[in-house]
Amino acid sequence: MGDQEPANAVARLIAAGNALDAWKALNPHNDVFWKDVDGPNQSLPKPEASAEWRKSIGFADWIDAVNPKDRQWSRAQIIEEHEEMLRISFEHDVEDDIWVDRQSPDIAPDGSWLHEPWRTSLKVSDVVDCLDTSLLWYTSTVLALQDGKAFIGYRVYSPSGDQFDERGRYSGYGAEFDEWIKLKSYRLARAYTKADIAQSVLTQISRLPEADEKHIYANLQSSQRCQSPSLIDALNRFGEVQGFQLVLKLIPSLSLADLRTFLDELMDITEYFTQPFASVYVIDVYNAITANLLEQLKADVRNMSMEVIQNWVLRLQRLLSVILNVAKASLRLDTWLWQVYMIYVRSSLLERQFQGVQRIVEMLQGFSQHKKNHLTVEILSEWYIRDGIVEVLLGSHEEVLQRSMEIFRFGMQYNVISVPQMWSIVLNPSVEKSRISLLYSFLTEMAYVLAKEQLLELWALLQQFDINLYTDDTVTWLVRLDKWMGIRNATRNEGPTTTDLLWSIIKHPTLPPSVRVSAENGLIDVLKTINFPKTRLLHVVICIENLPQQLAITSSLDIAQALLDQFPLVSYSAYTISRAQAFVELNAQVPVVSSVLSVIPVEPQAAFKFLTYTIPLQLKLTDDELRQILTLEYRHDTLFTFLNSICSSLPFEQATFVFEWFLEDSASFSKWNLVHYRCFEQYFLSINQAHGHLNRSLWEDSSSYCQVLVIPHRVLGIEALWEIAFFADNLDTVSAVIPCLHALYQDTHSTQVQEEYMDQCCQHAKIAISTMNVQSIQRSMMLLQHMVGKWEEQEICTPATRPHNTQGASSAVSLVWNGTTTEISATTTIGEVMQLIAQVWKVPVDVVLLNWPDTTRTHRLPSFQVHAHRGMFPPLIEAKTSTLLPAVADIVSSWYPNRESIIEKYSNTNVYHMFKGHNDGINFDMDEWLQFFSSLASLYPALLWEQLVECGYPPQQKSLRLRLISNYFPLFIDILQILKQEQDLVAVKAVWTLLQRLPSYPPYLESIDPDLTLNNEYLLLYKLQLIAADAGLVTPQIVAELDKLILHPSLSLEARAYILLVLQAHTILDIPRLMELFTLCTQTPDMTSLEILQIVQSTC
Repeated sequence: MGDQEPANAVARLIAAGNALDAWKALNPHNDVFWKDVDGPNQSLPKPEASAEWRKSIGFADWIDAVNPKDRQWSRAQIIEEHEEMLRISFEHDVEDDIWVDRQSPDIAPDGSWLHEPWRTSLKVSDVVDCLDTSLLWYTSTVLALQDGKAFIGYRVYSPSGDQFDERGRYSGYGAEFDEWIKLKSYRLARAYTKADIAQSVLTQISRLPEADEKHIYANLQSSQRCQSPSLIDALNRFGEVQGFQLVLKLIPSLSLADLRTFLDELMDITEYFTQPFASVYVIDVYNAITANLLEQLKADVRNMSMEVIQNWVLRLQRLLSVILNVAKASLRLDTWLWQVYMIYVRSSLLERQFQGVQRIVEMLQGFSQHKKNHLTVEILSEWYIRDGIVEVLLGSHEEVLQRSMEIFRFGMQYNVISVPQMWSIVLNPSVEKSRISLLYSFLTEMAYVLAKEQLLELWALLQQFDINLYTDDTVTWLVRLDKWMGIRNATRNEGPTTTDLLWSIIKHPTLPPSVRVSAENGLIDVLKTINFPKTRLLHVVICIENLPQQLAITSSLDIAQALLDQFPLVSYSAYTISRAQAFVELNAQVPVVSSVLSVIPVEPQAAFKFLTYTIPLQLKLTDDELRQILTLEYRHDTLFTFLNSICSSLPFEQATFVFEWFLEDSASFSKWNLVHYRCFEQYFLSINQAHGHLNRSLWEDSSSYCQVLVIPHRVLGIEALWEIAFFADNLDTVSAVIPCLHALYQDTHSTQVQEEYMDQCCQHAKIAISTMNVQSIQRSMMLLQHMVGKWEEQEICTPATRPHNTQGASSAVSLVWNGTTTEISATTTIGEVMQLIAQVWKVPVDVVLLNWPDTTRTHRLPSFQVHAHRGMFPPLIEAKTSTLLPAVADIVSSWYPNRESIIEKYSNTNVYHMFKGHNDGINFDMDEWLQFFSSLASLYPALLWEQLVECGYPPQQKSLRLRLISNYFPLFIDILQILKQEQDLVAVKAVWTLLQRLPSYPPYLESIDPDLTLNNEYLLLYKLQLIAADAGLVTPQIVAELDKLILHPSLSLEARAYILLVLQAHTILDIPRLMELFTLCTQTPDMTSLEILQIVQSTC
């Protein structure tokens, strides 16, 4: 196009059929048009992107580059190089650096695309658009120019300004915001090209020029960027030759990129359009562009993301703002956006469906929150109906439907979706159940926005609804509808009430259980909102009356319990009915207990659950009712939970009857579970406490049992405890019985009672051996293990009661305690050390406390250094009477004949001087003598204990462990044999370990029969342990017998190890037998076991 004839050139391009090229020639940035404005000398030649330039550019150089965000040329700087790739940072967008190829057409020399001569021709007082530090454009004034910079003031001077300074009147911001900006900075632009009218500091800005005869399509006015007559002539000429219409017809065929370029070029020339032409043409262009975008979106919804759509919205909004106000432009954009969102919702992509529904919901919320005042109910209703949005959503993915609740809410609220229409959708059998549930949830959530008339219409539809078709969701909706009708004070028509409908559902025999449960919960919720106690109580009566008729038993009982819960526990005023009072009134209207008992054969769990609940409400059972309960064949946890709960409230005679009923059930002891046993335990405690055989507080705190002596064989039902312990199949039950037996026997600290426990365990074991009942054998051993563990904690271990696995001679070692050295043996126990120290201190053994980490008395010494200190002395007087204990009084009485010499031992005490002051010499009787020592025991216990210890007090307790092994050693050996035959190796190990913890069998400590046979492997091994530990038990006959047994094939490696240990001191094995022993060792899987090591050591 020639520089002198732009208008003619445009016409020739149109005539040639090249309308788009002609359109591009009309760009106001074309230098040919700026010659009219800037003068011919201002159009400088642009540098070209030559090969030499591309090769020469490098780090820190400035270039022009296309910003990928808006495809506009911007100034950028190279910040990194990598081979042929350049990393550039845009001057006005520092956060989005990009990599470009050195040969890319999207880069050019600095100023080639941003060649703007107007910047260098700026003068003081010129108006420009300027970007402030908050990234907002404002129309501003150049206040000064210096060294390639402009001093900018964010204000425009005019006679109509509302503020004043030394330059005159202005509109905008004061001098405190003025700043220097480079002339080439991206923050400067031609006046009125960037600043938004709403943010412009100008008070009046004319938008479009007027038309005249010569200027139908375009005209000049003062606010335009390029005041070029050539440009105006070219635009008018373009219109005269139908160029605008030709371009308009090309819009439907443009691609997205071409469409974007076209719109950007259009926006550059819209300010030159005349008002009449623009008001028609801009709307036509807008309609063509939006239609093009919709067609492309329908063709491939993937092509246009929501971010792209929003970008187009901004572009189209800018286009419409040329001729329309904000409200009208927003209405057109929202109309187009609704169509876009509907295309998204109809698409097959789930992500697009989500986005479409979300945007529609946001649009509706904007309307509801008065943020989109340009929308009306009529417009939105038209869109709903035109696009059939309800049908589209019902056919969409379930998750999409789930997110569209606001769309349905709006439709129902404004009657776009009628009540019958919504109800017909809910009842549509062709719709999936999950979708129906969602729609019901919509109805539930949107009930608060429905009008009273809509609620009544829905209520009428529910009343007519077939009860056989009710679902969980229908019940939920029914309850919510009842709530909101109450809130809105909606007057209901005649027909069944909400409670009537819910009771009908509960009693319906063929409805699914889940529906009846929902109706039950719904009825409870409805009745909770009723503040009239009489109404609640009336429904409780209905519940109880349902029981004899066998109607909805479980539901009726659950509802009755829930409604009784609504009454307060305590009556706070005369107008309040407490829960107990409500139950009494209920009993007065209907026989509660007999009604509930009538349904026990049908629904025992529900019946007993309700009876258990009513126990705190003063439930009273007659003897016949209690007998009726116990004669039922029903044996379930709920029965025993109920019996357990009423134990404390039953009269003694009824409690005794229940207790005897438990004892009569001895045949089923083996089937008792933990709940069954705990119930029996409560009656066991209650009855024995009433008879004075037990103290319940002591039972709950077994540590207090030392204060009371319980005679177990006098306790009622003690045989049942033993039967359960030995024969119950449930291990949890057994574990619960064992502490109970321990509380009765062990915690009394009575040797006689504990011997009875031992005899019971062993006698049951003997019976179990005779019947080959392995389970009972294991239980008896388990009970003994618990008891032996208690004995080990209490007994003082002496050489006679030392555990079997610690027997044997040992070399002397030195024990250092509190700086004192005492000779002991390596097998001395902690108990023996305590005895030794107690003898030195002349105190009871229990007073000696040691600071070893492990102070269990039967264990071996942790080390040979210990620190001992005195603890509290055991009491010598009765706590209540302050008199000496009987055993102490007997010893003190024996001192009376020698009272003159004995009393002088305490002459340095206050008690002595007080006593001598009240008595003449030794003339005092036995009572006074005992009173003296009572006072002495209270004030100076250590002095009295020293003399008591010298007299042998307290007497050494009998070892229960020694008695157990002495009386029942053969029983343990038989048990080991039986358990081995049953191949229960775990139980064998446990019994053998228990045998090792007990003292050695006393007869074997004196002599051992030389007839060592292999009939009983464990008996032989036990004897070999003793023979190996005590050389005094070895006789020539035993050596000869062992010499024969050493290679017996059935002998265990452990037995061979003990035999070798004995034989190495008395005989020498020949080489062949030694080699055979080694062969046996090599055939053992574990070559590092203790037996192998002992054999190898002995043979070597």
